[in-house]
Amino acid sequence: MSPKKPHPYLLPLQKAYEANRDNHRAADMSRYMKNLFPFVGIPSPARKEIFKLHLTQYGIPEYRDLVTVTKSCYAQTEREYHYFAIELAGKFAKKADESFVPVMEFLIVNNSWWDSVDSTASNCTREFFKRNVSLQRSVTRKWMNSGNIWLQRSALLFQVNYKKVTNEKLLYSYIEELKHSNEFFIQKAIGWALREYAKTNKKSVANFIKSTTLKPLSVREAQKHFGD
Repeated sequence: MSPKKPHPYLLPLQKAYEANRDNHRAADMSRYMKNLFPFVGIPSPARKEIFKLHLTQYGIPEYRDLVTVTKSCYAQTEREYHYFAIELAGKFAKKADESFVPVMEFLIVNNSWWDSVDSTASNCTREFFKRNVSLQRSVTRKWMNSGNIWLQRSALLFQVNYKKVTNEKLLYSYIEELKHSNEFFIQKAIGWALREYAKTNKKSVANFIKSTTLKPLSVREAQKHFGD
């Protein structure tokens, strides 16, 4: 059990997690994540059901309390609490204004690993920037300049699934900046972003790959479904 007492809103969640604790599964899940985080041991489908039930029974906190609840989740050691914070924040992403940016940044730069960063992208950043188009360049430019690989990965991936509304110029410019990176997660993100955009504009992506010196991993990832 996490040693730090959760925010009152999270106490019923803690009870639900403990009722479903599986130490054997938790050990396997932790090993899969390079033993960076302990787990309660709840498989994703069951965890998502607990999430839904918690929100049904206890509602969604006021937006003004989101930061406090989020930080309380991240203060817990088990990874499931971090997932809960990200998914809870996602409930605000579609309607949030610029004040939501620090929340996303907190989720990205703390307890960082690919699972939480990519979950923050799918739950928060993609929806937020779809609504706040005017903030796309300024916020992600700051992320690119940060030197933090997880913020940079987020800048590359926030447009995944944007399809025809993808800002191609912005995507390609960020890839150009990071194309020589030796970071595995940056190379993979470049490939992922290109692969997804290719579903909408394969010709553009093919031309970009042809004219740009990318790491082999990025190229392999980008071209995975070119023959489909």
